[in-house]
Amino acid sequence: MTITTKMLLTRYFDRNPDSVVSYKSDQHPFDGIRLLPEEGSGQKPAELSSSFLYVTDCTDLSYLSRFDSSIRMISFSDNPPEISDLNTCIFVKTDQCLAFCFNELQGCFDEFAGWEHSLHEAVLKQASFQELLELSEPFIPSAMLIYDPALKLLAWSRSHEQLDDPIFQNAIRDGFLNADAVRYFEQTHAFENMNTSGASAGESDTFHKHADYLRTVLVNDQLGVYAILLHTSGLSRSYEQQLFDILCDVFRELLEKQHSAFIKDRSVTDYFLVDFLDNPETSAEKIRERLFYHDLKYEGCYVLFLIRSDVRKKTSEHFFLDTLRKNMINARIFPYGEDIVVLYELPVSAVKTYRTVLLPILSRISREFPNNTFRIAVSRPFSEMSLFPSAYHQTVNTLFLTGQQKSGTSSGDAGVFFYEDWWVQDLFYQNTEKNKPFFYCEPCISDLYFRNTEKGWQQLAILREYLYSGRNYTNAAEKLGMHRNNVIYHIQKLEEQYAIDLSDTQTYLRMLLSLETLRSDN
Repeated sequence: MTITTKMLLTRYFDRNPDSVVSYKSDQHPFDGIRLLPEEGSGQKPAELSSSFLYVTDCTDLSYLSRFDSSIRMISFSDNPPEISDLNTCIFVKTDQCLAFCFNELQGCFDEFAGWEHSLHEAVLKQASFQELLELSEPFIPSAMLIYDPALKLLAWSRSHEQLDDPIFQNAIRDGFLNADAVRYFEQTHAFENMNTSGASAGESDTFHKHADYLRTVLVNDQLGVYAILLHTSGLSRSYEQQLFDILCDVFRELLEKQHSAFIKDRSVTDYFLVDFLDNPETSAEKIRERLFYHDLKYEGCYVLFLIRSDVRKKTSEHFFLDTLRKNMINARIFPYGEDIVVLYELPVSAVKTYRTVLLPILSRISREFPNNTFRIAVSRPFSEMSLFPSAYHQTVNTLFLTGQQKSGTSSGDAGVFFYEDWWVQDLFYQNTEKNKPFFYCEPCISDLYFRNTEKGWQQLAILREYLYSGRNYTNAAEKLGMHRNNVIYHIQKLEEQYAIDLSDTQTYLRMLLSLETLRSDN
């Protein structure tokens, strides 16, 4: 870290507002602070080093002008010269003695040096972005937000959680940078050619409260993270940006140590899909908003397959991924956990015959890698991106079922298993365990069932009667012996808690099927 005169004095004056500087400080870097030798001490001016900042209470311009122009000095006194053309010395008017001022400056320097040590130690330990940001909050008084390329929030300044700012509050609430904020930051393309002087013309007044600053932290010319500074303090914006840039450089070091391979193998859209699998409760509204930045449509003809093989454990993994991408150019392919996930977009005409379309493509994998073993699970086709986590859940369960059972064959080529076949086969013929709800129930219903609490059973009973009554609140209330408003309240709470929309026909039918499966298991 380069500690400059401006950084040091900004921190000093923030703590000692009664001091008055009579000369604008510069950005000269230094490695420490020393006392300037007094006149007659015997030390020659040539013996001083430009690597240090020298502190004195001398105001004699004739003496101070003897030092080389590379020597930077600060003079503290109660009567500094009113006019000075001595650019190497900063004069500060103060009532404090030299010893106090020197100790204050030394303390500020030690704090910056300690911050530098803590940051580098955290990078060596591969700390999180949140940990690095929390180490830096005492030095950067404005709020910060850190995002990955898919605009997922990775860290934020927790000491500013009550900040009344739309960008900051929406980010904490949603977990990603929303469309309004992106439109505010971008000009022609997202996060390119940024207008760092403030909001673009015509934007909402709520974004003009402060001048925002954004930096893209790159690793090997690949997107790493976005760091956004929301300038909210009374300190100089240039000072905060200097500290902000220091922290961003530390983020880059962390990315080089921790995430370079991850960044290399992932596109921005893959970031979004991984985040979606990690957070399957994301609402349809938020999915639609985030898809605005990706080459995916919310509605389409999709199918997901999960590839589990021994290739991922070998050095040929990158070659394997590249081969898959060349064979399926209209698919999103990315590692997730110990598997490889493929989101494939089907032609509309092939929805009913999707097996016939997919089998030649999937069998090609075995031919390309004859010495490796593959097990591929295929989900049912789905028409909305909100069903992407459910499709993944189907493939995981299919691989579990096919790995547990000794009999039965896959559909088509060996090693390729379609969820629809194994769902029916396991449900009616082979699965003798009392765990069918785990495989076939919607997460909302299985969670209420396995919670095994009085509240969970009550919520499940209300949901069951509401669905069996054809989503009629009045009929459900009569069967439950409850007031109609109570039923409405409980259903709305369930929809909010599990991010579901029971007015959607597909969701309604899946819930009914889940209840029937649950009933058949008891």
